[in-house]
Amino acid sequence: MQSFKLVIALLLGMLSATAVTAQDTLVTLTQDTLLVEIRRQGVDKVRFYRYGEREHLLESRVAQFKAILYEDKSKNEDYYAATDTAPEADSSRLWEVITIDDNRYVGKILRQDDQYLVLETSIIGQLSLPKSNIKNMTPYKRGGQIIGGRLWPVNRQAGHYFFSPSTYNLEAGEGYYQNVGILYNQARFGLTDNLSLGLGTIPIFLFNGPSPVWIAPKLTVPVQEDKFQLGIGAVAGTILGEDGGGFSLFYGGMTMGSRDTHFSINTGYGLAGGIWMEAPVFSLSGMVRIGEKGYLITDNLFIPELGDSFPYSFLSFGARTVWPNITLDYGLLFPLVDADIVGLPWLGISVPFVN
Repeated sequence: MQSFKLVIALLLGMLSATAVTAQDTLVTLTQDTLLVEIRRQGVDKVRFYRYGEREHLLESRVAQFKAILYEDKSKNEDYYAATDTAPEADSSRLWEVITIDDNRYVGKILRQDDQYLVLETSIIGQLSLPKSNIKNMTPYKRGGQIIGGRLWPVNRQAGHYFFSPSTYNLEAGEGYYQNVGILYNQARFGLTDNLSLGLGTIPIFLFNGPSPVWIAPKLTVPVQEDKFQLGIGAVAGTILGEDGGGFSLFYGGMTMGSRDTHFSINTGYGLAGGIWMEAPVFSLSGMVRIGEKGYLITDNLFIPELGDSFPYSFLSFGARTVWPNITLDYGLLFPLVDADIVGLPWLGISVPFVN
């Protein structure tokens, strides 16, 4: 029983697919045409498979292509890459333009010539920019928002709350490292757009104690994109330095809402020392975006024990601040059974592998 309680406590931090092939097109500066499946395009690089071949994920600089064309117009809004060949004027397409002095403007390209680009912004109206002052241009991507004349980026941290998962997932090739309270460590990788894998440990061996290690796959299925998702996952591991320390948790869940504002319900059963839990564990969690970089989060976990009424359960409330190279989670946890504890602090960071 003591071993089971230990594993349940450790699982509090551990609760934290397959893409459809599209024939996209890359046009090189020498007018060669490549049929590909684009996985991700950033400001400087584009990652892709050769069409019909999924063995090797390739990566090239955006500047090597005259045009990058997506087949799925409704999802990706075909656009030309921002290379030395500038995009044609298109009043239906939004761009974020970054100048060499790091000013950022979001708007529609009205017209251009060899020397100037005219951008219509929502804050200052029409703006004429010398092309020699433009450092790079990023096309407006699905899932972002134009708020106050700025492009709010897609929420790349939509797949987890403080410790519970949502049924959003990482894209193929994305990943992050997460640390909570110094000792909790986990890395998660996007194997496909709907399948990710987490690897983690709590290295108590540094203090001559038993150390849990685990693997955590998660498969998600978008039923209605950006509105309703289903998912299943598992956490399976062992406690190094303890006999019979194997444990596992199998769960399923659903998420309602967009990547920016959503609510999730998860439920599952745990197994430790060959003994199944007699009742399921479940979580109720939510996230609301309140700014370009800020989110409010509540993450609430309910863990029963052999007929008792959720003795290891707690509520949590806090926030998340996201910068390009680091994410900070902070809040308070409120146990439901120990009235002597007012609130336990929660502090975690996540560092992306791919921005």
